[in-house]
Amino acid sequence: MNPEEKYLTRKSDWEEFHLNNPHIYEIFETEVQKDIMYLHQRGLLFITKVKLRRIFENIKWAGIQSDSKDGYLVNNDFYKFYAFQWEANHPRFVGIFEHRGYIPDSIMSLMERNQPRIELAKHNYDVRKRAKLRIV
Repeated sequence: MNPEEKYLTRKSDWEEFHLNNPHIYEIFETEVQKDIMYLHQRGLLFITKVKLRRIFENIKWAGIQSDSKDGYLVNNDFYKFYAFQWEANHPRFVGIFEHRGYIPDSIMSLMERNQPRIELAKHNYDVRKRAKLRIV
């Protein structure tokens, strides 16, 4: 099975899971927004990637604190689909997650369009870093 076929199979599994558990995406979106605010306040947006594993650990704990004894359990293979869905809904922030393996063409084209913004963020970060070094 090639990477694209594997992706499509897992995506159909994720879509079924997502239909049965839409609240997971809502928690995911809230956690991502918290991370973006944190990174933005520190001038690290697009410099440091949002960590999917940490977000899903928080989602599990959110489930423990609510109604699920074991927490909300999400298949590790689904992490990337939540990230892809979020990036599709918020194209301005494409590139905020680290992607490995197969990336669908729709996300790749958004990444390419967002590349100048990412490069500008890196440039501004380097400028601030060099300015700090001169002051010290």
